Amino acid sequence: MIALSLGACKKKETVTTTSDEGTVTTTTTTTNSTPTAVDKNLDSDVQDIMNAYNQYVVDYEKAVKEKNSAAMTELNTRLVKLQAKGQEVFNNAKVESAETADKLGAFMKEKGEQIQKISAETMH
Repeated sequence: MIALSLGACKKKETVTTTSDEGTVTTTTTTTNSTPTAVDKNLDSDVQDIMNAYNQYVVDYEKAVKEKNSAAMTELNTRLVKLQAKGQEVFNNAKVESAETADKLGAFMKEKGEQIQKISAETMH
C-alpha cells in the first residue's frame, strides 16, 4: 500500500455550557482546511509540489483503472522522488512559514488518503 503523509495540523477546542439540567463539556478536534487547488499566494516550490501531487493522483487513478502494470511501476518510482521532494519543500516551508507548512502538510495528507482510497476501491 502506498501512503503519502505528513501530519496535518489539528486544533482542539473545548466548549463548556451550563444550563438548568447541568454542565455539558464538548471537545471537538478540527483539521485545518485542506487546499484542493493550488493557492497562488504560496511559494513557487510549494505550488509546484502541490501541482505534482495533483497530477500524480490523476495518473495513479488512470493506471489503476486500466490495470497498467508498466505505468504502476513508473508511478512507484515517481512516488519515491515526489515524496523526497515533498519532504524537502515541507521542511523549507516550515522554516519560512508555519501556516504554509500546515497547508502543505494537510494537502499531502489528503493526497495520500485519495491514493489509499483508489487502491482500496480496486481491491474490492
